[in-house]
Amino acid sequence: MGLHPDEVSMLRESLPEYLRLAEMGLGTTKPGGGVLGYPTTALLMAVVDALGSFVRGHSTFRVKIDSVDRVVEKASDHIFILNSDFFGFHFSEAQLRDIYGLCRSPLTHNAVVGRGHMLVPGDPSAPAFEFRDGVVETNLAGLLKACRTAVTVFLGVADSVVATSKAVRELREKAARAELLREGVPGTTAPSASASAMGRKP
Repeated sequence: MGLHPDEVSMLRESLPEYLRLAEMGLGTTKPGGGVLGYPTTALLMAVVDALGSFVRGHSTFRVKIDSVDRVVEKASDHIFILNSDFFGFHFSEAQLRDIYGLCRSPLTHNAVVGRGHMLVPGDPSAPAFEFRDGVVETNLAGLLKACRTAVTVFLGVADSVVATSKAVRELREKAARAELLREGVPGTTAPSASASAMGRKP
């Protein structure tokens, strides 16, 4: 962790750190058995969400869902990134909404997963998500493997994707408002709670 000149530089440090902590979670056996599944899943889903955030509102980026080319329009669409070339999955929109609505979102905000979702340590050779008999099984080892591949591919194109992204533009606007607020400029409103801790360029 350190100071960075820009968002791409920070991502080259932060994303591998997320993956490393997820790997540690999978490798940690609890006294009663099992691994640190909930925080591991939260970290991996944060990676998915982060990658999706940088293509939100992109003018040319499309993801094929149910045989239709779709745009990542809003935050809840970040999950669409699973069907991109970064990850290479081919889920239906219903399946993607299921992963987002009953796994990614409640785990992040409520520390639980929804009914019908199961987290298993799994195997790297098995699919990251399996839908069967009304149950969604998240294979953490498989998801970690998929996230590693996706992060490698993403960082290879980050220089051309991140700087012009809507996510970075919004982040910089929040940082600018926060700086004005700290300096006591009249009429400045506070940034939302999601404002980044990213500081000025060193």
